[in-house]
Amino acid sequence: MEELQVSENYHSGHSIAWPASECEAALREHHSAQASDALAAGTVADLVTLWRTPEDARAALGLRPWQDLAILSQDVQAHIAAGFELLTRSPSN
Repeated sequence: MEELQVSENYHSGHSIAWPASECEAALREHHSAQASDALAAGTVADLVTLWRTPEDARAALGLRPWQDLAILSQDVQAHIAAGFELLTRSPSN
C-alpha cells in the first residue's frame, strides 16, 4: 500500500452537509415546511447542543428539530438514520 488518506470528496464537511440536507428534505416532504424551515434556520451550535445534552433534558431546550426528526415514520427514518436497533430472540431448543 502506498498511501491511505481521506480524499477531498469524503472530508468531514460531507459528513455534516449530506445528512443535514437529507433530514431537511425528509421533514419538508413527510412532516411540514415549518419543521423543515426550523431545522434549516438552526445553527451548528444548536446541533452540537442537542447532541451533547442528555436525552431526558433535550425537550427542555425548546429546539424542535430533534423531536420533529424523531416522529418521522420508520420508513423515512430508515433512509436518513445514523444506525438501527435490531431486537432478536434466541429460539427455544
